[in-house]
Amino acid sequence: MLKRVIVALSLMALVGAALPAPARAAFDRRAMLRHLAEAIIIPAFREFDAAANELDSAVKAFAAAPNRNTLQAAQSAWVAAFLAWNRCELYAFRRLVPLFNQINKWPMNPKLVEGFIENAPIIDDRFIEGLGSTSRGLPALEYFLFDPIGGPDAVLSALQAPRRMAYLTGLANNLRIKADAALKIWLPEGGNYAEAFINADMEAGDVNGSVAMLTNQIVILLENIILQKVFKPLGTGEIGGTMPELAQAARSGQSLAAIGANVASIRLAFNGGEGIGLDDYVDSLGVLIDGQTLSARFNAALDKLVGLLNAPAFGNRLSPLGATVTADPFTFALVNDPAVVTALWAQARQTLRIFKTEVAANLGVLTLFTDGDGD
Repeated sequence: MLKRVIVALSLMALVGAALPAPARAAFDRRAMLRHLAEAIIIPAFREFDAAANELDSAVKAFAAAPNRNTLQAAQSAWVAAFLAWNRCELYAFRRLVPLFNQINKWPMNPKLVEGFIENAPIIDDRFIEGLGSTSRGLPALEYFLFDPIGGPDAVLSALQAPRRMAYLTGLANNLRIKADAALKIWLPEGGNYAEAFINADMEAGDVNGSVAMLTNQIVILLENIILQKVFKPLGTGEIGGTMPELAQAARSGQSLAAIGANVASIRLAFNGGEGIGLDDYVDSLGVLIDGQTLSARFNAALDKLVGLLNAPAFGNRLSPLGATVTADPFTFALVNDPAVVTALWAQARQTLRIFKTEVAANLGVLTLFTDGDGD
């Protein structure tokens, strides 16, 4: 591993020599960072904060009157919050990681949760706040709100137990608090991290510079998609076929949608939405490969990835349980058409490779080599 890091450093030194600092300094990085912070990142956390508040309200309404209708409303609110969070996951900069883990650390630990329900002296907000990350947050809420085998009736039956319902309502309230904290970190009245992000306009290769941090976060998220969200459930010949139980959100049927939300957030940050983004920065360097700009090449790779996420094999939501449950499209494909999952994995690796070796390299940003892209 050390040898590969040394090789990486040597390669990046060569890139830095090919693209001197003045070439990168001519671009207004600070204007780009301000646009990304104010128009892309903060709105994403506002969306999640609003969704978490809606989820808390829906869970409270369900606890007050548990029935199929209120359960469905709570489930829909969970899906909205979960997907909103997956559009924030890209921005897990180092100082934010502990809070991010409290919001969405997966896989959660069902045995630990069941042990708390059985043995904890009291289950209240203080108890939930003291839990480890694998016992709370969005995955734990999914565990209580969805049952892919028994469906709504099984969920309603299980939550007749007062301690289980107390755990569920405590989880929803805790998530609301964490969502509010995640938003306030970025705001002037909170941690004012947006200004710190904007002002960290250092040379692109500086590990503390915001361009380098954001570039590496895109790499990290793509690697997470490849290794955790696709490869582990896909399995290998050595461990004996696919393992749908390892999908991120199989209970709720949102495993594929979570990947789609991740990819959408990468595209939005890279292109800056309607404004200035990393695409403009990398294209300002004037580098062409096979007559294409670097942004065009990366966007084309993203287009192919999105195309695979919308493949017909993922669109078949039929379940062997009939009307009892809607199957997770991702796990359905794992069982019935694993080739499309393999194709998704391969395209995600290609997308990562293009980003690391073309975009990040030409920006002079050091990224560590991992097995995510086959290096």
